[in-house]
Amino acid sequence: MPDFDDIDNMIEIEDVDDDEVEEVEVIQKRKKSSSSKKGVSSSTQVKTEKLIPKSKKLKGPMDSFVTLKPEKVVAHWKHGKMKQTNINDKLDKEKRAQACQYIGRLFYLAGIPFNVARLNEFKWAVEAIGQYGPNMKPPSYHELRVPILKNEVAYTNELLSDHKESWKKYGYSIMSDGWTSRSNRTLINFLVNCPSGTMFVKSIDGSSFMKTGEKTFELLDAFVEQSGEANVVQVVSDNGSNYMLAGKLLEAKGPNLYWTPCATHCIDLILEDIGKIPRIAKTLERAIQLTGYIYNHGGVLNMMRESTKQRKLVRGWEN
Repeated sequence: MPDFDDIDNMIEIEDVDDDEVEEVEVIQKRKKSSSSKKGVSSSTQVKTEKLIPKSKKLKGPMDSFVTLKPEKVVAHWKHGKMKQTNINDKLDKEKRAQACQYIGRLFYLAGIPFNVARLNEFKWAVEAIGQYGPNMKPPSYHELRVPILKNEVAYTNELLSDHKESWKKYGYSIMSDGWTSRSNRTLINFLVNCPSGTMFVKSIDGSSFMKTGEKTFELLDAFVEQSGEANVVQVVSDNGSNYMLAGKLLEAKGPNLYWTPCATHCIDLILEDIGKIPRIAKTLERAIQLTGYIYNHGGVLNMMRESTKQRKLVRGWEN
């Protein structure tokens, strides 16, 4: 930081217009005339007359208050409120092309989906790196696994604080979704829905007790008590026999609690029953045989793609 006696004489500019240069010259002439009247030599008064170049811009404690956060900068980009202006556009284009090439190489080698480039978090990270400047040390393997992950968990919990406040004001619905993994484990996801949105809470491995209604009731009841039974409006789950029994037990225990079957699962079961009708089942079987024949013969498949403009057929084993 410069001495406070020299701050008035230092001038820091980025994009200098002709009018600004004229104003600087007038200020310097006034300082020279005032110094000559007081008997002070002009050489000592205007000792920092040279302009500070943009590449050597000084940074001080006030930069932390003046610099916008990456989130706000990206938001200004979308609305067209901020445009980057540089003295040497050609040099900046070359630097940007080189940086983008390294970013693209990272995407290709790590197998990162291209949709990541559309995320605001990716743009925030790039803007934060640019605000830091050169010679930034990247996060280590340990930092990504422990401290940064803990900070992100705390940040996520802070974002969900508004949801929890809405729970107390409007109540909420508990949604239970069971599914089977590739290793044949039965996993149960618990989500909470309220006017503020849907929030994932936790996932439980229920392979040992998923098929029994009593165990399912104990699991749902424990989650209801943990979340706060006074604010729970309803519990939404599948239409399996174990869930139906668990829902009846929940309604018997809590008079203000309702069990609601999942509408999507109901539609799925209806379509399965429709597919069991003999005429429809025979039509579906013929369609499966036809698509299997087309996809097993290269010439027929190429003819089909040319006739359908590269469209794909819905195959029964993909549903």
